[in-house]
Amino acid sequence: MSLEDLLKRAKKDRILKPEEESDFDEFRHLRNAYAHFREPSHELSSLRRSIKHDQPFDDLIQRDAQTALALLGRHFGRRPFP
Repeated sequence: MSLEDLLKRAKKDRILKPEEESDFDEFRHLRNAYAHFREPSHELSSLRRSIKHDQPFDDLIQRDAQTALALLGRHFGRRPFP
């Protein structure tokens, strides 16, 4: 089962609170950019986001990682960084 389908099922079964649904969906989008190959010109590629926002790719990767950790940490009671 894909993460998207899992989240849809959790929403349907009312397992997640609305803020959890939103956070896990944002995490899913971040994860997909790295877990699935995308051509550099693909609208969802990390490289294209880096260029669009005029941000060094390494900075984008670091920001995405921090965002992902914060999103998950909020729901698992951990703060991964200050």
